[in-house]
Amino acid sequence: MENQTNITTSDPCIALAIEEVRQSQSRSTLKLLADHPLRKVNGGLDIVRLDRDEPDGSLIVYFGLINCSFFLAVQVDPLPMPKMRSVHIAAGNECYLMCSTTVHPLAALLAATRLLPTEQWDMGADTRSSGLSIKPPMPLADSVDDNVGLLLNILEQDAAGVRQLAALTNAVLEVHWYGPSHHLPRIKLNTATLRRIADLNVVLDLRLNVG
Repeated sequence: MENQTNITTSDPCIALAIEEVRQSQSRSTLKLLADHPLRKVNGGLDIVRLDRDEPDGSLIVYFGLINCSFFLAVQVDPLPMPKMRSVHIAAGNECYLMCSTTVHPLAALLAATRLLPTEQWDMGADTRSSGLSIKPPMPLADSVDDNVGLLLNILEQDAAGVRQLAALTNAVLEVHWYGPSHHLPRIKLNTATLRRIADLNVVLDLRLNVG
């Protein structure tokens, strides 16, 4: 994956993808753009991700859409010269670990692991539970398996502590999938990823968000 600040439109594959969404003659592409207008940043198209990791060597350019957490993906074959392959809607996703309890105070949870929470709260007059969440930065425009793997890489830095959290709380690895209402959800997690989740004794919760 390439950071947005490192993207250059002088790349012929990226230039072809931009031309496709700006001057497309394809009915299917025009229909997608009519249903989901492209988001612009500083007067230009919002390219949120470049995926050069496809096994077949193709490049996928992800464009941001207005008021959407999913994307327009343009796939280009780079060799022997850039050639359009497909244009489609790509779902977005994010994931994090959420731990909550109505029994133990926040101090007990913080003592269980050396991982730093992204968010935390303690039971009190206005809150009946204590809890914390761990959510590393991650791209919405990536596969569920890749983003879950990114989170697991963080959690496994203190696997024993996460298991202790799971013993003290309702520990849930939440995956939020974002797609249009006409897009059939397809969430793939490989066997190795599922084993890693099970090894931490946390629950996997898949949540579908369409719009």
